[in-house]
Amino acid sequence: MKMTKQHYEFLTDEVLPLMASPSSLEEVADKLGNTNPLFNRGVFMARALEKWEDKNIPKAMIAELDQMIEEVTS
Repeated sequence: MKMTKQHYEFLTDEVLPLMASPSSLEEVADKLGNTNPLFNRGVFMARALEKWEDKNIPKAMIAELDQMIEEVTS
């Protein structure tokens, strides 16, 4: 079965945020790489990780972490 962009978007938006950890996203991307020669792993992972974080990490924690990173790197 050749998967389309719409299939990948459904996975990243609806299914993958339910995974227990973001490392599972890498495993899924590995398997999906064989489904379509035009599969763009980087784009897929960026969207999947963003959606996973939105569902699983509180916004306040992300803001705190961003602030800590800014303090350390500046």
